[in-house]
Amino acid sequence: MIEKYGPEGDFKGVGWCLMDKIDIIVKKDVENKLLARREILCDAIYSESTPSREKIKEEVVKKLNLDPKLTVVVKINQLYGITKSEVSVYSYKNEEAMKIERSLS
Repeated sequence: MIEKYGPEGDFKGVGWCLMDKIDIIVKKDVENKLLARREILCDAIYSESTPSREKIKEEVVKKLNLDPKLTVVVKINQLYGITKSEVSVYSYKNEEAMKIERSLS
């Protein structure tokens, strides 16, 4: 845990991660059988600027043991003023389900 202080030494809050590290906290993990995918909602907590989609995808894949070829970061919602984002991720069962879904959007 890292305490963060502003330029005048005033306390700004507590951080939970170190430099270049992204903590992924899964809030919701739902199996959507109709679309043959898992719909995952999680928080990404980091120490610097908002990480790229690829970096977030890499961390989610590692944490949940998913196939990177079948996993898509759908949305990153940066929360104002803090180093935390809400992230929506889809992980498909197979390439066919992924192609069908992506061709409709």
